[in-house]
Amino acid sequence: MSYFPKATLVILLALAVGACASGGVTGPEASQQKGDVDFHLLLAEIARERGQFPEAARHYRDAALLSTDATIAERAVMMAESTGQTEVGLEAANRWRKLAPEDPRVYRFLGAFELRSQRYTKSAEYYDRVIVEAPDLNAGFGLVLGLVGTEEDRAGATQVMRELVKRHPASAQGHYGLGRLALRSGANELALEHAQSAADLNPDSPNIQLLLARALLVNRQVDESLALAEAVVKRHDAPELRLEYAELLLAARRSDEARGLLNGVLVEVPGMPEAVRALAFLELSAGNLREARALFDELKLGQRYRTEAFYYLGRIAETEDQYLQAVRYYSRVTQGASAAEAQLRASQLLYERLSDADGALRHLEDFAAANPRLATPMLLGRGRLLVLMERNDEAMALLAAAREADPDNNSLTEAHAQLYMFTAQLALGREDLEAAEALLNAGLDIRPKDTTLRYSKALLLERTDRLRDAIGLLRELVNEQPDDALALNALGYTLADRTKRFTEARRYIQRALVIEPNNPAILDSMGWVLFKLGEHEAALTFLQRALSMQRDPEIGAHLIKVHLALDQHQEAKAVLDDLSAENPDDPILKPLRDALNQ
Repeated sequence: MSYFPKATLVILLALAVGACASGGVTGPEASQQKGDVDFHLLLAEIARERGQFPEAARHYRDAALLSTDATIAERAVMMAESTGQTEVGLEAANRWRKLAPEDPRVYRFLGAFELRSQRYTKSAEYYDRVIVEAPDLNAGFGLVLGLVGTEEDRAGATQVMRELVKRHPASAQGHYGLGRLALRSGANELALEHAQSAADLNPDSPNIQLLLARALLVNRQVDESLALAEAVVKRHDAPELRLEYAELLLAARRSDEARGLLNGVLVEVPGMPEAVRALAFLELSAGNLREARALFDELKLGQRYRTEAFYYLGRIAETEDQYLQAVRYYSRVTQGASAAEAQLRASQLLYERLSDADGALRHLEDFAAANPRLATPMLLGRGRLLVLMERNDEAMALLAAAREADPDNNSLTEAHAQLYMFTAQLALGREDLEAAEALLNAGLDIRPKDTTLRYSKALLLERTDRLRDAIGLLRELVNEQPDDALALNALGYTLADRTKRFTEARRYIQRALVIEPNNPAILDSMGWVLFKLGEHEAALTFLQRALSMQRDPEIGAHLIKVHLALDQHQEAKAVLDDLSAENPDDPILKPLRDALNQ
């Protein structure tokens, strides 16, 4: 049955035909082209009325490709942007650029869509157009930083900014922007390099100096960081700068100094949102939930941190087992970086704590309808809930139908693969290895190059003693992504634990450790391969550090074996007793306990 009565459809079609022009073609071909444009516009409006926003975006795109009216292409771009359809948006934006090449707005969208497609050099070319058309380089870089700084692909945004800084190395704002993005993506050494470059180019900017202080801090130069921040505050005495100094003190775990500084700022500027927010996080991290709640309650009354305040009020309510109140708070988080997570947490509480399975599913469906840009994570959330309800076929059909309706949406393909990954993990938890492998293979059929699925498949192959296949798959991952610490560590540990290629294993683990020097799993792997190489004293250092960071029985078992190899039975027993008290039924520790008690 048609969504509109037949008479209404005729009227709408007549109105659409009268309202739009294709231009550029005359005679019968022009009439046909114009009719095609109008028909796609009509279908777009019908889809939008139905709430089928991805379909609406595709029809606007189709109309734009046939029309010479730049406003139709612009409309298609806006709809694609709001629904997260990168490829549709890119086609429409290219059409917009062809029709209106002097419109500066189009290059912002082209830069964004190319970045999301992981074509970083192309993205930089378009963003460079934004920069050079700005009043000056620093203003242009400031504008681009505001655009790419909100992108989810943090490493990609950093790469794009690197390309831009190479083109304009004399811009302090460019180096500043790159430093900020590098910090956000965890590229700490890169952040320090470009924060220093920005400071060299503009030594009088307090914001640049404080960025340098933050970069020094994350690179473990704590004293230099705090000394620089203190000097900035003394030279430019302003509440905003003292606030940033307080945040650095917090990061350096000097909470009492930070609290005193923040309270001083609030005496000078009562109710300053940034100071209230920083103090709220301080109290939250200290476990002072009542004080934190009062501060977030204050923040929710303003606009700037309103949704963030509701999110953390939800976390506090959840911690205090006030599940219904937590759901109410999470439901108010409708925008910002935590919006998707908040709704997923709300649905999880409805399902697990409030025994409302239908309400949990409906919550995600309703939120997706009201917020189409977040439709994909909500759809994946619904799929996961259905799997937990043992409605696997329904879950898979839900994602498959969404992909069929929106075949150009890569995020839906990724979500479908993630659902197979989630279901496989549940099968692994049940020790159903055959089902887990079938699910991983099904996910790889959809997304053959998915790193997480391939990594999980490699671990499963190793677990089922198909060692050659497991090592081969891990080598593929390492060759494709040589800076992936997880893959490097997995390959190195597998070689150390299951083969006698210890020297080769050590090289992979060393590379992983350079990338993530404080990862306890990698520290454990290094300790284990050193043990296999007979370097017991060195192994002891790595394993003790790993266990201090993560109280894991497997790390403890490795440490115990090294103590025994060094004839340190008392130390081995002390480690075993401590871990056994925390993990009395752990199967890894039981044989060690039996051996030591003999």
